[in-house]
Amino acid sequence: MCHRSILDFFHAEVGRRDIEGRSILEVGSRDVNGTMRPFLVSLGARHYLGVDIEPGPGVDRVCDVASLPSELAGQCFDVVVTTEMLEHVRDWRSAVVSLKRMVRDPSGTPTMHILEISGDTSSVTCEHSSGTSRSLPWSRTL
Repeated sequence: MCHRSILDFFHAEVGRRDIEGRSILEVGSRDVNGTMRPFLVSLGARHYLGVDIEPGPGVDRVCDVASLPSELAGQCFDVVVTTEMLEHVRDWRSAVVSLKRMVRDPSGTPTMHILEISGDTSSVTCEHSSGTSRSLPWSRTL
């Protein structure tokens, strides 16, 4: 799931230097209203795995975020991407811990984050590991 403002943010802030040759895990990858996958793959990702709790377009493997470390045992990724997912899980703290466990080198590998404050429908905050952050207007029209 990916709102247009998030797609715009990624196109403006993420480049080949961030993605080329890297393995990517997208959590919450089911394409409901857009996805980052085609864009990130076009930047030269070495491997891309999309997981979601429901099967559908963009989902390579059905898996709950809390189960990632056990379901994907032994696998780690250079980049972990999640868009519009955290507000749908009951225990977001456990979800974040699972996401961090999937990053190859949590101390130094670039990761990208999209954080949406649940309940705030006026804006979405987008952050990139470079420190770039923007609060973008939330549009209900897709």
